[in-house]
Amino acid sequence: LLQFVDLRLNVPPAELSECRALGNSAEDCQPSTRFIALQDNKERLYVCSSVGMRPEIRVLDAVTLRDRQEPRTEIGICAPDPTVNATAVIVGMVSIEFTHRLLQ
Repeated sequence: LLQFVDLRLNVPPAELSECRALGNSAEDCQPSTRFIALQDNKERLYVCSSVGMRPEIRVLDAVTLRDRQEPRTEIGICAPDPTVNATAVIVGMVSIEFTHRLLQ
């Protein structure tokens, strides 16, 4: 049995107002996923999205897309600006959490 799930990210009104006040377009302030990686034997998804021009990290269950951790704002994982062309490369079995700590 194949099951599909849907997850929609929303920008809280206060963050949307702040994003717009900084001169960003309404479209630029909408959520966009910038980076996705499988973790823990493909049981979790590590997702970096732009939410109101802020980079937001989410760790989701790979099947249900429910949050496995509280979403958090992290600088340096992915570009919050959708016009920035950036690429992430993961080599081997490197843990993204470990890599992030090394880059801080």
